[in-house]
Amino acid sequence: MREPYTRIAAHQTLRSLDLGRLWRYRDLLWALVRRDMVLRYRKSILGPLWLIIQPLALTFVLLKTMGLIVGQSTHGQPIGLYYMATLILWGYFAQVVPAISYVFVYNEYLFNKIYFPRLLVPISMLVTNAVGVALQIAVLGVTMAYLVMRHVASLDLNLLWLLPIAGSLLAMFALGVGLLIASGTAKYRDLLNAMSFLVQAWLFLTPVLYPLSKIPEHLRLLLAIVNPLSVVCDLWQAAFLGTLTSSPSAIVAATATICAVLMIGFVVFQRAEQTAADTI
Repeated sequence: MREPYTRIAAHQTLRSLDLGRLWRYRDLLWALVRRDMVLRYRKSILGPLWLIIQPLALTFVLLKTMGLIVGQSTHGQPIGLYYMATLILWGYFAQVVPAISYVFVYNEYLFNKIYFPRLLVPISMLVTNAVGVALQIAVLGVTMAYLVMRHVASLDLNLLWLLPIAGSLLAMFALGVGLLIASGTAKYRDLLNAMSFLVQAWLFLTPVLYPLSKIPEHLRLLLAIVNPLSVVCDLWQAAFLGTLTSSPSAIVAATATICAVLMIGFVVFQRAEQTAADTI
């Protein structure tokens, strides 16, 4: 009688994406998350405190520079609160996309030795950086509570339900973009050199240093399609600051673009698995 066996092969279509298989490897996922956390803060004096220091320091710098251009307040809230909330979102995107883009290069030794769903590594990077975001949101909440007690800021919880939606869209878009770039970096290392420029340019195309309300209304729908991160950023800001600028059509367009980028990223990444080990 023939022995049962498991056939291991690269997947090339979205239909072949087996979420159940990813779930069966969840123990490995948490092991990868622990590995990333340990490597990131090993031999670091301040450790995870850097997650708090970095956005606070950058908020202070923007207050002394961009604050003079944007104005004294944004969405009726102190501009410092605006920057602090927005930089949490941007910091997550700016860390996750380059990390996923390097997935084949940095994990070559692992991919060549053992089989497991390669998609687990990019997903582990999403989770690892989400831990830092949770800590930063907690600090932001404490800051907002203090400012409200001092009557410097106002607190409106009516739009707080937008936070998980914005966070989910952010993670989906970061994963999709990262997978697309990672699929090319295995063969073309020029993409790695262009990564820093890409992230920097993206910053100025996204309402991070300025509110979305400063974009002409007739251009917002086009911007939502070309750069859906602009709508995600607005949803994120609305959850904390209480004012939503994006129209329903812009939100739908941005969501559709994000889903398309993610699906294309899945397909391209699965195809890249076939030759990544030979081209790295």
